[in-house]
Amino acid sequence: MEFLSLYAELCLAWVAFTAIVATLRQALGGHFTPLQYVMFRYFVESSLLFFMMTLASIALLESM
Repeated sequence: MEFLSLYAELCLAWVAFTAIVATLRQALGGHFTPLQYVMFRYFVESSLLFFMMTLASIALLESM
């Protein structure tokens, strides 16, 4: 149970970090290349998916 909560925190922290870095980069005048944009979307979406799966696992374990 503790592992799942730590994993959920890590996934959410990674999403926040990548979103902050992307926002800062675009605010400072840089733009993503198409490959960088695809990689950014992949990292954010896969991390959010892992976070949701972890929350579902925690909810299932708590309901038992």
